[in-house]
Amino acid sequence: MPANDLEVGHKQGLALRHHDPVEIGIIPTIYLSVVVAAELAIKAGKGRIILPKPVEKWIEEAARRHHLTLLHLELGPAATAGGLPWIHSDPFDRILIATAQRLLLTMITADETIARYPGIKSLW
Repeated sequence: MPANDLEVGHKQGLALRHHDPVEIGIIPTIYLSVVVAAELAIKAGKGRIILPKPVEKWIEEAARRHHLTLLHLELGPAATAGGLPWIHSDPFDRILIATAQRLLLTMITADETIARYPGIKSLW
């Protein structure tokens, strides 16, 4: 499955088409966790997605093009991810969940399991 702009599939192959917020006159703060780089690199390494360039470059360009703010991994959420209830077993998703809980962020995801965590709002 080729990855184009923000059309990278999640586990079920779903994709997010993003309208440029500048075009519609609203510029919300949308964060893209750098943890996604590891997830994409693993999927690319397994041949599940094809990126037109190295993951780091692709994410930097996508973030710039779509006005996304890169959210760097911090020690707090990384350390607390292991203490979350075992509703979800994916370590990357657990780090994203812990980050969203700590920063009170809404997660954009097709993964319905994530919304079962306390304090998590999700949107898809």
